[in-house]
Amino acid sequence: MRAYADGAVRYVHESAVAPDAIALSMNVLETTRAWGIGGGITHHWTPTLSSALTANYASYSNDLSTLPDADVTQWGVQGSLVWSPVSGFLMGVELEYQSIDGNTAANLGGISDDDDLVGVFRVQRTF
Repeated sequence: MRAYADGAVRYVHESAVAPDAIALSMNVLETTRAWGIGGGITHHWTPTLSSALTANYASYSNDLSTLPDADVTQWGVQGSLVWSPVSGFLMGVELEYQSIDGNTAANLGGISDDDDLVGVFRVQRTF
């Protein structure tokens, strides 16, 4: 818990994004709303070549009466192409795009708009 100077508002639990709930008084607890969805598909083109595509979306909303509103949305898309010439060995490339839209008046939790593109080359041997 983090107490503020006026003592009236305290974080009940802090996540990486923002608090789960705010204690407005000893008897009043204001909670947040969050939801997310994701899915993916993998296709084997040949016995040694496969690709995968996944996507996800998440939304966080908190309409606080004593603090600035905190609304955050995040979505991402990931894709991969993997070649496995022999059992237990694979090589592949992966690409991911992620977008975060942090609509917070007071920049609660340090959230801001952010777009990231990440690429990976992977070599894996399983024994």
